[in-house]
Amino acid sequence: MKQRLTALLVAGVLLVLLAGCGGGIGLGTLLSFLDAGDLIASIAPGLFPSPVPGVPETQTATVYLDGQPITEIDADDTQVKLEQLPEGRHRLHVVASDYRGASTLVTIRRGDPFNADISPFTGGHIEGRVRLEESDGTRLAAGRAQVYAIPDGQVELHTSSTIQLPGDMPPYAAYTDTAGNYNLRALEPTTYLVIATVAGYMADMVLVDVQEEMTNTVDLTLHADPEREAGRVSGVVQTRFGAGLANASLRAQLDAAPYVPNLHEDTVDRIQDEAGIATLPQLRFNVLATLTRSAGNYRLPLTAGTVDIEAFKLNHRPIAREVTVVGGEQVSADFRLEEY
Repeated sequence: MKQRLTALLVAGVLLVLLAGCGGGIGLGTLLSFLDAGDLIASIAPGLFPSPVPGVPETQTATVYLDGQPITEIDADDTQVKLEQLPEGRHRLHVVASDYRGASTLVTIRRGDPFNADISPFTGGHIEGRVRLEESDGTRLAAGRAQVYAIPDGQVELHTSSTIQLPGDMPPYAAYTDTAGNYNLRALEPTTYLVIATVAGYMADMVLVDVQEEMTNTVDLTLHADPEREAGRVSGVVQTRFGAGLANASLRAQLDAAPYVPNLHEDTVDRIQDEAGIATLPQLRFNVLATLTRSAGNYRLPLTAGTVDIEAFKLNHRPIAREVTVVGGEQVSADFRLEEY
């Protein structure tokens, strides 16, 4: 009887591990639920802009986690309550307008709800477009790519030999749309180092002085890098009933082998002149991420190797699976997330 129960238990565990496997990945690929925790953030009064005569008052604010839009709140909400967030260090960013928002760093642990008090501020706005430039000069939109904005960017350049992203102090972040456009809204006034990269391409970065109620336009160009050949993971994120999930995040965890992009000579010259430094810090991306499109499909370039890719959408249990990427080739990995 004991042996039978053990066999049933093992079979059940295997079913959980294999649930959601799809595309071109074999059934040997492991899938597991991620440890997750809860967050309660209390928001001080003043998040929403003062009404302007003749202009409809803003009624909702978007809540972002590491640049991923996860929910909305309205003017009557004084708390943000979020459940089943992936464990780890994250940036919570609540945006009511281009210039009005609130933000804090949070540490999520299983079984230990994180409580935070956040105060609204008036800040600035960075917008722009990210393009991929191929070796023949062809330019393409960098769709669903992540863009980081590191506060006190000039100080970071002068004091760090290596910049880890997202690191222990996750910066502000945004994702481009399918046309490569991005918006970093409601940033606290300071100088930011804005950075983007995609596996297989060089990174680009720009120093930006953000001031209250001012918009900066910053375009980034990622040049193809023959030294960083990438493969591509693609697939779809769905509910357990097969409905596609839009704006779900796919995060490849690269702690064992970070992506270290080269910089184009134009970027190096520009940053050296702007920051007044002779040597730039090395960039090390411990996470490369993307968001799903409206139908739940995604595409994530990665360099060769075996990585864990985590899928997350609010109100669903986050999961991870192991994927082996081969340079220059495409591999499929589908995810089915269980609602809770």
